[in-house]
Amino acid sequence: MVFNNDQQLFSIRTAIWGLLSMGIVVCVLLSIFWDQTSVFFGHEHSTALLVLVFFGGMVSSTTSVVYYPFVATFPPLFTSALSTGEGLSGVIAGVLGIIQDPGATHMHITVGGYFFYGAVVFLVALLAFVFLVKSPWATQIQASMYREDGGDFDYKFTPPLKRAPSPAMKMNETLPLVLPQSKHQFSTAVERRNYVVSKLWKPLLCQVVLCAMSFGVIPSILPFLGSKYSNSAEVLKWSSVLSMACDPLARFLTSFYRWYNVTVLTSLTVLLGALMAVSATTAHPIFSSYALGGIAPVVGNCVFVFLFAYSQTMAYLTLKREVRYNEAYAKTAYQWSGFLAQMGALLGTVIIFPLVTYTTLFQRSYGEL
Repeated sequence: MVFNNDQQLFSIRTAIWGLLSMGIVVCVLLSIFWDQTSVFFGHEHSTALLVLVFFGGMVSSTTSVVYYPFVATFPPLFTSALSTGEGLSGVIAGVLGIIQDPGATHMHITVGGYFFYGAVVFLVALLAFVFLVKSPWATQIQASMYREDGGDFDYKFTPPLKRAPSPAMKMNETLPLVLPQSKHQFSTAVERRNYVVSKLWKPLLCQVVLCAMSFGVIPSILPFLGSKYSNSAEVLKWSSVLSMACDPLARFLTSFYRWYNVTVLTSLTVLLGALMAVSATTAHPIFSSYALGGIAPVVGNCVFVFLFAYSQTMAYLTLKREVRYNEAYAKTAYQWSGFLAQMGALLGTVIIFPLVTYTTLFQRSYGEL
């Protein structure tokens, strides 16, 4: 965002080529060298694992600022498709987790095998990207006109225009008072950024809040909440697995049903997340005294993930709709939305980490019924 916000160094397509290729290489190397260690200052460290996971994290955290701007040049359905695909990748991880059966005495999938499956996922993504870039069908779809969703818009979008009359026109005193309109030109990257940030701040702010709650707060407090129910291991396992299924389902729903009131959606999501966080601080959360009470946190987490996934995807679609699907502005809006999503995740982590680590707020009666 700092050095390449307007693709002045390399294009979005080049960045995607590099990220997907790096993802494949990192996963393959992890499958081979994950258990290699080095000795520093007399202690053994998993050097290869730490270094390669760092580069894998770079790939993961960068995708939101390049994938979404790329699909911004396609019809809105492609935004829903990308978002759904992201959710489905979590389903794959969940299925592998079920097959692995954590806690079992026998390992069904080796560590190297798990990382190799990750490389396969990246390879499939690379092939899909090749299709979108090279396929005549995708090119035709990208250049096609599509109908906007009906309804009221928050802002009356008018792309800023630059009029550049020739010097001869400036000096001609016989010109009419009303000059003919010059050819429309897109504004600069700075002007697009200023418009997006100043006019479309509501969906961008919703993106920050949603990601702070979903990527920072809830993953940190969920183990504490689940541990206060009987069969806590099963509660956490099914909460994770079922929520992974809810994520792509909610995102897929945006393909044909879109509710553009992102503010209300965000409020509902945050309210449910706050209730879960407060419940994690109590000694006896709701239904914790019942044998099947663990269903409550599982259902709560599934509903939260469903609301989050739908709301986040609708935040992207709202941005695209508000700029009337103007590709230049949609790319800028999507890029900033992806960047702020990462900042939201960081913000949520910074807030919840000291509360979980250095206080007993969530550890009170930990594991007790």
